[in-house]
Amino acid sequence: WDAMGHNERAVADALAAYQGDRSGVVVATKAGITRGEGETWGRDSHEDALRRACEDSLAQLGVEVIDLYQHHRTDPTMTFAEQMAVMGRLKADGLILRIGLSNIDRVELDLAVEMLGAPSEGGVVSVQNEYSPRYRRDADVLDRCTELGIAFLPWSPLGGGRLGDPAA
Repeated sequence: WDAMGHNERAVADALAAYQGDRSGVVVATKAGITRGEGETWGRDSHEDALRRACEDSLAQLGVEVIDLYQHHRTDPTMTFAEQMAVMGRLKADGLILRIGLSNIDRVELDLAVEMLGAPSEGGVVSVQNEYSPRYRRDADVLDRCTELGIAFLPWSPLGGGRLGDPAA
């Protein structure tokens, strides 16, 4: 729980060692989830928390700007619009290049696009929701992403190893 940034440091090491053309490499990370002692999990999308997380990620990754910064999960202590406004300010301040969202529904997607713009306007470029043969509840989100040209990045696309488990 106290090793936040470990994966980002590993990515930074890999990028530093890579001798190829990095112009097509997209460095992506997420924010909005907190971890505490004893593996306690929480959410914090207040401006100070997301800005601090973003700055920590920039340092861990060893980059000047994060290519794709994904908002991990909605914070129940704030409105979704407040959270999207924070993401917009991080982009406006030049800390992130592109905005991605995770674990959202169709209403939230439409609000985010209304506030931040579609990909062609430099707004929301990706959505990462659970989607697999066993989990299809976000088909409307996938359809909307397709309409708007937003990349859909399924998490757990093979059902988390539970495809053959009838109890799952």
